Amino acid sequence: PEPSDVRDALDLPGSGFTMTGNLNVGRCVVVRGLLAQDIGGLGTPRIFVEQRQASLDRCYGEGKYQVFLQRERPPPAPSFSLWRKGEFDPAQVSSAKEYPAALLVFRTSDLPIEEGSGNFRRILIGTSLAATAAFCNIIAAAVGSLNGERSDALLNKSVEEVTYSPMLGVAVTRLDPDGVVPVGAGLLLMLIVQGFGRGKAAEKNGAKIRGGYFIPSSSLGTVGRTWSISGLSPSRKTEVDVALAGSYAGFATALLLCFAGVLRGDASDGLIVLEVTRLPLLLAQLLGDSFPEDAVQTVLSLSSGEAAAPVPAKVTVDPLLLSGSLAVTTQAVQLLPLRGFDGHLLARFLFGPRPLQLLELCTGVLLLLGAVERLGPNANATVCSTALFAWAARFFASRE
Repeated sequence: PEPSDVRDALDLPGSGFTMTGNLNVGRCVVVRGLLAQDIGGLGTPRIFVEQRQASLDRCYGEGKYQVFLQRERPPPAPSFSLWRKGEFDPAQVSSAKEYPAALLVFRTSDLPIEEGSGNFRRILIGTSLAATAAFCNIIAAAVGSLNGERSDALLNKSVEEVTYSPMLGVAVTRLDPDGVVPVGAGLLLMLIVQGFGRGKAAEKNGAKIRGGYFIPSSSLGTVGRTWSISGLSPSRKTEVDVALAGSYAGFATALLLCFAGVLRGDASDGLIVLEVTRLPLLLAQLLGDSFPEDAVQTVLSLSSGEAAAPVPAKVTVDPLLLSGSLAVTTQAVQLLPLRGFDGHLLARFLFGPRPLQLLELCTGVLLLLGAVERLGPNANATVCSTALFAWAARFFASRE
């Protein structure tokens, strides 16, 4: 429709919005003007937009067009521009009781608005959740199987010898399925709290989270869950706020699990032993341990000095402490500047798109070197491989 027809359909007189001009920008009609701080007595911008949407529906049919409210920014500094001078400058504000704003009207068919989840997508999400829950509780499952059908595997062998996993760097000293349940429960709790934090941040910014796929990991249990803003994101800042809220919630849960594990001390009577290099370095140092000394340089097969011990020392950890350390590592992986990760959104906001491409490339190369064990013996190749797998999974999820 013509901009003048859209302007009339929005029913702006008496709404608190004073029109100063309108533009037809391709497939979008922009109505620019000044919006009163009290929004004409309506109370909130959301109510104002809902009333404008209702006016469009009455005129053109329900759901055919979508209207959005955007607060306009100050004019940019003088520089090269593709637009004629002043064409997109905000309206001049004559009172502190109003601010420049614009109403953007789109045809609904032109928008990437979700129309509901299909059954196939629900099945994939349910499958990914089941796989994640299984990997988070893999230690409990292994102990349970040895306590039942596979008890013959313990003949002439100790429990620690049979249950030791080179991939996880973990072993249990006795068959106690209930004692190791907190490991998986803590990781699943972290996912729940992280999702809740993202949802609250999105709600605060007037958006809604679209939950995605859970990403299982053989070494960490999980590498989080994919997510996106349902429909159009109100702003880049909204995405950053949601990413930060999820990271804060995830790290807070992880640190609480670690703190609870430290307070419990050896309440589990040495149930779980763990290679010290599987702990975050700072956590290992706080517990009085440290990584083996390593003077070797193994990047790109160059070496000198003395290598670290081939088999790191094992330390006794509480199940909650193990769960917390895995959760901390998971959160650190999610902050990598790789596409689909929370760290990618934050890095784009801080550095811009061009530097981010180089940063993403360097991070990918380092992870690849770590996956082929070229970053030193104390670098965890399985975590690097997990990060690469999560990168691929999140990339394809973002293309959905």
